[in-house]
Amino acid sequence: VNPETALPAVSVWLRAQPANACPLIYASRDLDGVNRTKSALGEGAGRIIEEFLAAIATEAQDQGFSRFIVAGGETSGAVLNALGIQAVTIGAKVAEGVPVTTATDAALTLVMKSGNFGDENFFAEAYDAVTRRK
Repeated sequence: VNPETALPAVSVWLRAQPANACPLIYASRDLDGVNRTKSALGEGAGRIIEEFLAAIATEAQDQGFSRFIVAGGETSGAVLNALGIQAVTIGAKVAEGVPVTTATDAALTLVMKSGNFGDENFFAEAYDAVTRRK
């Protein structure tokens, strides 16, 4: 998928979501798919995906979404930077080492994790945590 052409389509899809929704957008591949993506996009493939997801987060914020669950350490950093978040307040624990956070400079609730945290129920638990806060 080309990020430049996919972003407008994702934007249209986001606008179609209910105002109280917490839409899920992800990028995932099996190992063979990751290797094919790296072959097609080069070693910067990860950065391209991180920047694309950060652009989607910005679009979502512009459309009024205020709850974000972000997986991946570098992706979390890219999303924080794109949303202009300088600091967060730490809240309840979703998983060991992964709290719910609230941006101190915007009305945003976030759960951000690196790949090493959480179990198979992590996303359901993170969703419950961010939707309870609204």
